[in-house]
Amino acid sequence: MMNKLPLPTETEVDTHQALVEKLRNFSQLNENWISFSSFMEIVLYDKECGYYIKKKNNFGSLGDFVTAPMISDLFAETFLKQFSVIFNKTKSMVLELGPGNGFFCRDMLNASEEEGVEIEKYYLLEIGLKSIENQKITLQQSLSEETYRKIEWVTEIPDKFTGVVFMNEFIDALPVDIFKVQDNKIVQKGLKFQDNNLVWAYKNASLDMPKNLIYPLPNGYVFEHSFLYEKWINQLNSSISKGAVFIVDYGFTNHEYFHPDRNEGTLMCHYQHMAHTDPLINLGSQDITSHVNFSYLAELFNKNNFMIEGFLSQANFLINSGILDGLKKYNPNDILNYSKKSMELQKLVSPAEMGDLVKVMVVTKNIDIDLHCFNSFDKSFQL
Repeated sequence: MMNKLPLPTETEVDTHQALVEKLRNFSQLNENWISFSSFMEIVLYDKECGYYIKKKNNFGSLGDFVTAPMISDLFAETFLKQFSVIFNKTKSMVLELGPGNGFFCRDMLNASEEEGVEIEKYYLLEIGLKSIENQKITLQQSLSEETYRKIEWVTEIPDKFTGVVFMNEFIDALPVDIFKVQDNKIVQKGLKFQDNNLVWAYKNASLDMPKNLIYPLPNGYVFEHSFLYEKWINQLNSSISKGAVFIVDYGFTNHEYFHPDRNEGTLMCHYQHMAHTDPLINLGSQDITSHVNFSYLAELFNKNNFMIEGFLSQANFLINSGILDGLKKYNPNDILNYSKKSMELQKLVSPAEMGDLVKVMVVTKNIDIDLHCFNSFDKSFQL
């Protein structure tokens, strides 16, 4: 697979070299050691060269990957059905973390107008200046002036927020550390410079064996862990006074995450719509992600005054929420348009696409609700 990757452009090579120098400077300040979470933080979020900060097109045909909101407006329209239930108990506000190209916000606000669901305020938490620039262009072109004025860009979660928090493929982009089982102990896998090259390195880890494992982890087993999960959930707890959090992401429960067959971890890189496992190439020009451990997320949410409302696959969530009804508004006799929408729906729910691997978890704080989307196929008991 590596041989088939497109060659980087001259600009991408320059970005890579600039990030190598930043990593070298970081390692010199840290006894020639770079934890993988520090590496991810620099190559993805550096203010000058980071992938999410500098690269103009991360998404779509000109970017490196496609997210569910880019596939179909049916995605946001279906989530609106559940958001409206929350709005009956809270203020009609939405906070979206990591809004990508702004398509979910666009489709959500358009659907709310069409369905007569009032959304008072829509916050977009975004730190990438290029991303904000692209989002503003998309949203200004797609929304009325009155609706556009409901949007506010923020760099942190608003204090005393009341409403719905939504994040799609946000947590899988949080920096993670990599660990390996060695002689029945856990060591940390990081990076160092050797002969002017960035190479893998190991050191003793201050991390216990994961809890509640069905299978003992054999020597050589590699897995990821993000200490930022706790930071973000603490912030949500501190900032949300009343509301619900919708998490949509690639991931597994604990017993799936630490399955013996997944012995090389879940780290993936995406470059021009090609997936591979080498994070040390194309620095600043490729995405790096790690699948979410939803069991660990649930544990942290439970510790922080949240209640787990449900957990299931994206396919089951969308179908339970009535996405098939959304298709009914299209005329089957309009073969071109109806076929297009049918194909979009298939990509969202098919097990061969993202229907099963992507999960949806909803947690609430200080509200009592019944979300019918969890009436069947809820897998919370597996968390």
